[in-house]
Amino acid sequence: MKRKLLLIASALFTAYTASAQAPLINGDLESWATHTTPPPTYEEPTGGMLFSLNEISSFPGNPPITCFKETSNVHGGSYAARLVSGSVTLVGTTIFVPGLLGTVKPYYSPNIGAKLGVPFTDSPKKFKGWYRYTSVQGDSAEISAATVRNNGGVRETLTVAKMVIKQTVSNWTAFEIPFQELAAGTPDSIVIVCVASAGYNLQNLTQGQGKVGSTLWMDDMSFDYTMGLNEELMNNETMNIFPNPASDVITVTYTENIQNGRLNIIDATGKTVLTQTYMGQTASVNINALAAGMYTATLSDGKRIVKRSSFIKK
Repeated sequence: MKRKLLLIASALFTAYTASAQAPLINGDLESWATHTTPPPTYEEPTGGMLFSLNEISSFPGNPPITCFKETSNVHGGSYAARLVSGSVTLVGTTIFVPGLLGTVKPYYSPNIGAKLGVPFTDSPKKFKGWYRYTSVQGDSAEISAATVRNNGGVRETLTVAKMVIKQTVSNWTAFEIPFQELAAGTPDSIVIVCVASAGYNLQNLTQGQGKVGSTLWMDDMSFDYTMGLNEELMNNETMNIFPNPASDVITVTYTENIQNGRLNIIDATGKTVLTQTYMGQTASVNINALAAGMYTATLSDGKRIVKRSSFIKK
């Protein structure tokens, strides 16, 4: 009875709050503006949350324009974004400029870089959209989003969704990246980065790495706030994973006895990489074969997902 009441309450809560959940404004990339002053002239997404590094093209040395309004090969609507990595030579030093779209604001002093984040107080469950990618000489792209907050003067990451693209993807392809929870709390900002070269350094572009010409196309991005029809949204039980981070074996505990349960380990791209049965309240999982990174463990009782928690594989 308790579980039924919780499920009914969570469904009513979800229906009530759905209209108030913050969208990814201009995530469909249909709104652009032409900038002519100072020169050079370039197109820039406008009226939303997403910006590029094109502003630095007016900085000393004339760094390249790296974000373009795509009109001929789009996923939906009339426009998409084409992000092309480039470089510029300043005082004998070559500076790599990644093709990037995100919640960025470029600056020039004390070095060329970009501030990250825009105000945001919601907690989406997934970062979704469509992409294409052309890799040059083994370069990799990254699509990521993170909710953050100011915690005593320190920027704390609460949730993160991240995918790395390691090869050319010729056709428009959907992505759906779950947010992994790192810490509890309400965010004050969100950071979005869609970049054609994953070796970027936005605090100091002179330290970034990548290949000139690598190109990432982005279109129809959005946030998803649903967790699935068969997932309990309100659950007073507790699931723990330790040690965290871990290198070989994790122990997963749950405060309620589970019969015929299943434990799935999901990587940052949303792919299930490991599955095993779960009986009782404790299970040991060998993660030695997993690559280093962030993972989500979901626990189901045969009917629904009852809990999920994140861990880091060292």
